[in-house]
Amino acid sequence: TTSSTTAINSLKILGVGAGTKPIEKMQRTLTEKGYNNIKLLGLYNTEESDQKLIAALKEKQWDAVTIGP
Repeated sequence: TTSSTTAINSLKILGVGAGTKPIEKMQRTLTEKGYNNIKLLGLYNTEESDQKLIAALKEKQWDAVTIGP
């Protein structure tokens, strides 16, 4: 239903994965599908990436955090 779609699309979602190559494409795809409250991070095994993840987790009260390859 429309209200279900609106509720799903208003979720605050943080997506985390390894590397940065697919980030722009995924951001565009999800935005086109109506997900407007998303943030995607491409991370590496570095202190800088650790700090980016910690900052993103503290940024807002996420409804979902997804971790991919």
